[in-house]
Amino acid sequence: MKGCKRGLLIPVELVGVALFIAIALELYLNRPSDKPVTRTYYGRLHEAYAPFAVQYINPFYLFFFPLDLDARTAMNNPICSVDSAGFRGIGPQGRGNRKLAFVLGESTVFGHYASSDSATISGWLNRIQDEYWFVNAGVPSWNSTQEMFRYCMQIEPYHPELVLMINGPGDAGLAVGHEVAGRAIPGTPESFDKLYNVMDDIRDGTVSPKQKDPLYQRLFPRLTKYLAKAVLGGRGSSGGAGGGATEFRSYRWRPYDDSVMSHAVDCYIHNQEIVDRLCKPSGTRYMGIFPPVMSLHEHLPKDELEAKRNPNNEWARDVLPRFHRLAVERAAERFEYHDMGNYFDSLFTEIPVYHAGDTGPDSEIFIDEVHLYDPGNKLVAERIWEWVKK
Repeated sequence: MKGCKRGLLIPVELVGVALFIAIALELYLNRPSDKPVTRTYYGRLHEAYAPFAVQYINPFYLFFFPLDLDARTAMNNPICSVDSAGFRGIGPQGRGNRKLAFVLGESTVFGHYASSDSATISGWLNRIQDEYWFVNAGVPSWNSTQEMFRYCMQIEPYHPELVLMINGPGDAGLAVGHEVAGRAIPGTPESFDKLYNVMDDIRDGTVSPKQKDPLYQRLFPRLTKYLAKAVLGGRGSSGGAGGGATEFRSYRWRPYDDSVMSHAVDCYIHNQEIVDRLCKPSGTRYMGIFPPVMSLHEHLPKDELEAKRNPNNEWARDVLPRFHRLAVERAAERFEYHDMGNYFDSLFTEIPVYHAGDTGPDSEIFIDEVHLYDPGNKLVAERIWEWVKK
């Protein structure tokens, strides 16, 4: 009998030891940092951009910057600012005698981690030529559906001469994210699931059942994130909402089921077709562009290439490449469309695509999976201007 009791106690002791280790690791990962994040170049940028990654309810776009103009103004700082209409930097009023152009998109267009308003893609476009005035209409974490609505509700009345939409990765990540959550709803904005879980039928007062994270993730959030990152090899995400973009993590995607992927691409193409068709009557030129994404490049450091090819990293190995391929194939048949997915591979001898470490803004292009340092934004702007001139 004593041996039986001892046999039962051993698993309990092992569980206790494992729980103790997990608690210790969680506390260790949550320890205060000896080096404040604001001491690094990246840390200063992260602090400046943090307020712009918060999503507020908006009647037209579901999520946007604060409706309250005082709250919107309070977010602004010397690195990043939006005007009263939600355009980054100087809006349409800065055009002077130039033709008016708008650049729609997600955080890449917004210029998340650019050193200033003038170092974004649109900022560089305004600096390298004087024929057009490009207005930055990018918003962190947006997708093509929100961008299409913004064109209809806010931009079309300006009757611009040129409209660019630079997007794609957000649509892919959000579609898969909602699919993993059990809802095949491509085109839906990032935080819809969270909003739905708070309230379903607001007039009836019905509160939706909570879809909670697994218990282990709620008890040990930092340890879970650390282990997921270790399994992926290299970095497991591009920062999540706190970094101004969809979190590109290891999705449990179903390779045999292409229906959600195909639907997501169709939605992405359809939203751009709507904008293209609305542009035509007023003579506005429309141009769609797939932006550069780090994992679509081959000239990467060894550890990044290993992370990209890791069987667990379905985002970089399977999801994004399929979305990118289908999007380029289908869009090219419908409207003017250009692909910059792996554009920097052709320039890697001049400037590294990416290398780890806080090296500053002048020594590489990517800061993470989708965000660009100033040189990357400038190179994108120069390529776009070549297309515009043609």
